[in-house]
Amino acid sequence: MRGVIIEAALVLAFIFGTSSTEEARALVNTDPVVPAGRLTVDLYQWYTPVGLRVDLERVSADPARERVVGIVSQIQQADYEGDRTALNQLYDQLVPFVDEPEVASRVRYWRGFAKWRRAINGFGETPTPKDLSEDLTEAESEFDAALQRDPGFVDAKVGAASCLFNRLFLEGVFKNEKDPQRLREILAPASLLLKDAKTLAPDNPRLLWVVGPNQWNTPPERGGRPR
Repeated sequence: MRGVIIEAALVLAFIFGTSSTEEARALVNTDPVVPAGRLTVDLYQWYTPVGLRVDLERVSADPARERVVGIVSQIQQADYEGDRTALNQLYDQLVPFVDEPEVASRVRYWRGFAKWRRAINGFGETPTPKDLSEDLTEAESEFDAALQRDPGFVDAKVGAASCLFNRLFLEGVFKNEKDPQRLREILAPASLLLKDAKTLAPDNPRLLWVVGPNQWNTPPERGGRPR
């Protein structure tokens, strides 16, 4: 009779609400089996939607906050599905919460996000550039309102910059340089927003997501990719 050796591996997964992998490592090292080598730990960064770090006990005692979290989840789903009608409706559903002291900056951000993504999802559909530009203008206004409440809010800076760059594209300013004043009016604040975002959080995934296409589509003479 042949002997068979079976090795069994136990895999555990934990999600820590920390600001760095070093902080998470310090937490797992408090378990004596880790320093002893009985468990091997691999750490990976995991990003959750901005503004949705939620204390469940607090949510249960705060119906308004719970409602906001629910609407934000629907906005994400509508964006994923490209449902522009739903994005418009969900933008309106956040109106009652724009002045809630503890969540106002995030509510404003997600209202901006709904309009921003409504425009982006519309680029491949039938609305006229004017329709898309109106969505982007409204989104930018919401992002600005979020930044008034939280000046260091990187995701809002990124969203506002993206709206400005897309308006440049819709207006054909990059292709028609007969209006350099208009180019400067939009390009200067957009560039400043992205510069601030890169300084504050260079690895922010939303920032990288926006900068990548802009870098790809910007002419080489303006610092874009080589052709």
